[in-house]
Amino acid sequence: SLDITGGGKTQRFSYDRVYWSHNKEHPFFATQATLYEEIGKSMLKHALNGYNTCIFAYGQTGSGKSYSVLGQDTEEGRGLLPRVVQGLFEKFETMPASCERECVVSFLEIYNEQIRDLFCEDEASPAENEKERGRSMQKTDSRSPSPSPSAKSSSGDLKIQQLPGQGVVVLGLNEIAVKSKAETLELIDKGLGHRTVGATAMNNGSSRSHCIFTFRTAVTGEDGVL
Repeated sequence: SLDITGGGKTQRFSYDRVYWSHNKEHPFFATQATLYEEIGKSMLKHALNGYNTCIFAYGQTGSGKSYSVLGQDTEEGRGLLPRVVQGLFEKFETMPASCERECVVSFLEIYNEQIRDLFCEDEASPAENEKERGRSMQKTDSRSPSPSPSAKSSSGDLKIQQLPGQGVVVLGLNEIAVKSKAETLELIDKGLGHRTVGATAMNNGSSRSHCIFTFRTAVTGEDGVL
């Protein structure tokens, strides 16, 4: 529990676990491996048992969301997502050869209330489109007609629907079948290269959108049971 005092009042906030990573010499120091051991492994276990699992990273710019989920390009600094990818395919390898294993992934971002597929190659980011529209408006004569508000942006705007038997889906979102850790990590890097970023006072490369990376896995045994 954490007690915060202000304005003559004290409020208590309770947590299941708090991770602290400021001093490697401290006995409570939490590494990226700590996060995976305590959160990632249980997520994998539940997912492979047929349950939906989710990790939600929330916080202000510079608070460590990207570091915790994605990490750094080093063995020790790998974040939760690449460790989960590795753990998933290691689990697949331990299953009997008679089991059919399937995994498909998708990657989207939500920016300015638009949903965009990060696996699409030919789409500019919404921020790039805004800059381009700004430049075009400066060059356009004031007597010229304004662009139609119904015109579809080149960045795309996928729609969410709730479908019978499927639940909530994003229409038109690419789902790519993957068969290895390397293939999945390559897709993650590709998607991250398409994300909308911008400079802030605290971070020159701050992610300006919300992004969702999704695994959909299925394991079928000889008897056809998932």
